[in-house]
Amino acid sequence: MKKRDEIYTNLLKDFYSIYVDRQKEKEKYKWKFYALTTRGMIFVAIMLNLFLIFLTSKVDVAHISDVVVPVVVAIISLISAFIAIPTIISKYLFNSQVIDMIKSIQEKDLENRGRYDE
Repeated sequence: MKKRDEIYTNLLKDFYSIYVDRQKEKEKYKWKFYALTTRGMIFVAIMLNLFLIFLTSKVDVAHISDVVVPVVVAIISLISAFIAIPTIISKYLFNSQVIDMIKSIQEKDLENRGRYDE
């Protein structure tokens, strides 16, 4: 019984140290991911402004209505992609299934503890 408790305690210590290391790495990745997406959105905003300035300076007033609709649709598509893609990446990059797994291991151990003690 005592040896089993020592093994279980060592297992939990190892899991905890690995978990802490992963949490620290996840925190670094979160900030890198945030910086990358923020820079991407700023870049798109700058390019969009430059494009609109170029568009208004080169297109005749009579033909501007033919150009505005496709440009607005393209801008909306680009904005929705910049919202959807980081959401999908963050869903898979920062997965919380590890915590659920260790909780299930602990619950099963507590359920079976009576059987092993006998």
